[in-house]
Amino acid sequence: MAKAIQTRSLHDLSRRFNKLAQKVDPVINQIVEDITYATVAHIARATPIDVGTARSNWIVSYISESAETRPAFFAYPSRWKPPYGAGGSFGEGRNTAGATWSVPTALRGRRTGQAVYITNNLPYIERLNSGWSKQAPAGFVDRAIAAAQAQVETELEETLGGLDT
Repeated sequence: MAKAIQTRSLHDLSRRFNKLAQKVDPVINQIVEDITYATVAHIARATPIDVGTARSNWIVSYISESAETRPAFFAYPSRWKPPYGAGGSFGEGRNTAGATWSVPTALRGRRTGQAVYITNNLPYIERLNSGWSKQAPAGFVDRAIAAAQAQVETELEETLGGLDT
């Protein structure tokens, strides 16, 4: 008789854990999306601009790293190539917004536990991150990731900090 009660109790406990997991998974996935969004926003804002292509090419994927490149969401005439223009000086936030707005779509279908990748496959992105442009210091990607991490940690502490009481 005791074995039947123990088995029933374990089965009941298992069902309760499954119900809890169903409630927790969407919360975890939203946190991952928020972290990804903040990271892309920080990196894109820190990326030097000419026509907007580098900012537009922060691409989010899961399962594997993207090999994709894309044109600028809102291209500007280059200050370095004909036809010459001012480069991306006015309204450049639109390319940053384009990169960040793509995050929810890119993560659609992602399951809890699957890795998220943020890539930029332009051939000159490493040169930009090495300080090639006067618009951003060397290592701007790592600095942007650190800033996003600090932002997210602060937000999570504010959101989850009250759970300790």
